[in-house]
Amino acid sequence: MPSRVRVTVISFSNHYHTDRWIDALQTFGFQVIQVQHPTEPGARSSEALHGLGRFPGIPMISAATAWRRAIAQTRPDVVLMLWAFARPGMLAALRDEWPLVLTVYGDDVRQDRRQPESLAERTWRRALLVRADVLTAAARPLARVIEGYHPALRDRVHLVPFGVDTAVFHPGPARGDGPVVIGHFKGDAEVSGRIDLLVAFERLLRAGVSARLLFAGVTGNLGSPCGRFLADHPEVAASVEDVGRVPLDTMPALYRRVDIYVAPSRRESFGAVLAEALATEVPAVAYHVGGVDAIVTSGEGGVLVRPNDADALTTALYDLATDPARRAKLGKRGREFVAAHFEWRDCVGRMARCLQDAADRRATRTPLPLRGFWPGL
Repeated sequence: MPSRVRVTVISFSNHYHTDRWIDALQTFGFQVIQVQHPTEPGARSSEALHGLGRFPGIPMISAATAWRRAIAQTRPDVVLMLWAFARPGMLAALRDEWPLVLTVYGDDVRQDRRQPESLAERTWRRALLVRADVLTAAARPLARVIEGYHPALRDRVHLVPFGVDTAVFHPGPARGDGPVVIGHFKGDAEVSGRIDLLVAFERLLRAGVSARLLFAGVTGNLGSPCGRFLADHPEVAASVEDVGRVPLDTMPALYRRVDIYVAPSRRESFGAVLAEALATEVPAVAYHVGGVDAIVTSGEGGVLVRPNDADALTTALYDLATDPARRAKLGKRGREFVAAHFEWRDCVGRMARCLQDAADRRATRTPLPLRGFWPGL
């Protein structure tokens, strides 16, 4: 159990993962204070919440001054930034004496080299990454991207996956006979790849497979690609149940309603939904992108297929939909794998060690004007 280290979490708004980290770190003995911007209706009501209000039209320097003042009021031993949302203004807000632990997610850095990154974007990202004493990434591919911004970062990046509480995400009773239920809970934004799943599902129906789709998440309007597909394929639409956005505490029960979980994401730094699905003994089919191979490997909880390949996706779904014994075998293996590698409390323990390490090294940190200009600092 660490000493009573004061951790100040900075964020723009409340989020599921932010709340999870705050609650869990407190159980490890940390004194956690959140500085949030903007303060939104429905935000966590706590004496530890320091709302900054909104900054419409205020210059960067004024915003940086407000951030610095708010963080200083919390007297942090270490600052934890969940999501690298900062621009140069946030760099100016962080005092030299505050150690920084920065959790980097997939959209925080440029993972796809086919997408251009301007010199200005790379400069501020590099400056923020180098400013951090400790960085965390959910999977090794993302860690390699981070390390590519500066040689000094190779010794600062630690793997801290999104954990899954297997006591909450557990399998339900065995499902009886009936259509195979295929789940997708990430909405229909283009990056989620739901349109590829719809194409594959239509082929399953034409092949005579008895199946249904269960969707959750934010759904676009009827003019979206998925909306147009369903309008043009009424036989598919008749087999879809879309529950939309649901309370997070209902997600475990939602996974237990499906036989196969599909994640045809265009990009994915980790894939927490896959870990949650496997924890409930639901085998997964996913595009082989980003860090998903850390969770799903062929024969170890699910099947990985080539990205953006509807034919490969169809084949993988057909094979699982028509083989209940294999689904059961993969489901059990998947839960065992998640319990061994991604148990929530173990992942929180990794984050706790990162925070404790940053706090312990506070007195020996290199002055900021030198950091980032010399490899190894």
